[in-house]
Amino acid sequence: MKEPRRVADKRPDPRPAVDKDAVPEGVLSEVKGTVEIRRSGDGEFKTAAKDTKVFAKDAVRVGKDGEATLALWDNSSVELTPESAVTLNSSQAIKDPAPSVTVMAGAVRFDINERDEGQGPFAVYTPSSVVNVQGTVLAVGVSLGGASRVAVEEGKVELVPVAKLDAKPLPLPKGKVVVVPFNKPPAAPAAYKPDSWDDWLEGEDAKAVKAAQKVADTHAAKVDE
Repeated sequence: MKEPRRVADKRPDPRPAVDKDAVPEGVLSEVKGTVEIRRSGDGEFKTAAKDTKVFAKDAVRVGKDGEATLALWDNSSVELTPESAVTLNSSQAIKDPAPSVTVMAGAVRFDINERDEGQGPFAVYTPSSVVNVQGTVLAVGVSLGGASRVAVEEGKVELVPVAKLDAKPLPLPKGKVVVVPFNKPPAAPAAYKPDSWDDWLEGEDAKAVKAAQKVADTHAAKVDE
């Protein structure tokens, strides 16, 4: 009996494409539940496994049942909680190379290694602020409406609101938290309670949904007129 002829599998490879010459910014050292990655230039998120390398401009997101830890090249780490998402930026984009991360959604915890000679500050970007870190532990959250919340667990950071081009850096010491509304000045720093992230995110998201509904109702009323 003749052996059946093998037919090449022409289905697309589900694994994210990677530039073989690129240097990774970090690696997914821990993965639990739903964790996905979107490579730079790719329009789709695809399942990510432990030890997946993450490059500049790649995005990582975590589902409701997921958690992930990114180990960066400078020995810093980024912990993604359920329903959070980040993008890694290029370390080579600044004079003194240093990692930087954009928080797109949810709450993310950073354990930033002390800066070595020749390294610039670690930068965390949000829609409403830029946080410059020399070496500390902090948590950063971003709501649906673009508000950010920055809390310092160890050390201190400098936060720069982006609503004004000439805004002065706001020093934020250990044990303090500050909220920066989108396109508005930051609120006064307050004492930080680590278990308050879910309440803050739910409250901010509810306000964003309410504001969006108000805009939609206004437009609908104008159409009716």
